[in-house]
Amino acid sequence: MLWQIYQKEKYSNELQTIPKSFYDEIKKDIELLESKNPNDDEASIIKNNIIKITNELYEKRKQKIIIYAAYNKPLPSPIPKPEQDFYIKLINVTKENKVDISGRSAESGAIALRAIIEIPEVFLPSGSKIGPVQKGSVLEIENANDAKFLIENTLCEQA
Repeated sequence: MLWQIYQKEKYSNELQTIPKSFYDEIKKDIELLESKNPNDDEASIIKNNIIKITNELYEKRKQKIIIYAAYNKPLPSPIPKPEQDFYIKLINVTKENKVDISGRSAESGAIALRAIIEIPEVFLPSGSKIGPVQKGSVLEIENANDAKFLIENTLCEQA
């Protein structure tokens, strides 16, 4: 199964959907393999292959996550926690290294939005998340791209 996931990821331009617990499940499988066959050479080879394929898969996915961050696009859901953390770090680095030529202060950038529908937990293009939010609630969004995303996807309207 791991090989098939790796092959799909390798030959696709888009980030493939994998379960949130994907890396935890791989870790449990390796631990189970080690506990059943601690001195078995074949089990050791299988374990090494699992680790190698998992590392290659993660590196391939990181390359795609970098592209998502570069274009300020939200990641598909569900996403494993290590990948989500990596994406958020990238977004934060790009925010910190932005040139501000607008002349506005950062405090004046909040945009008030009203939720049109009940919103579950949602990852925004900036990497931050909102939700759950009740219908009719007013939100203050700092990032203009996040506000645009919420409005264009008919989740919110200007308050």
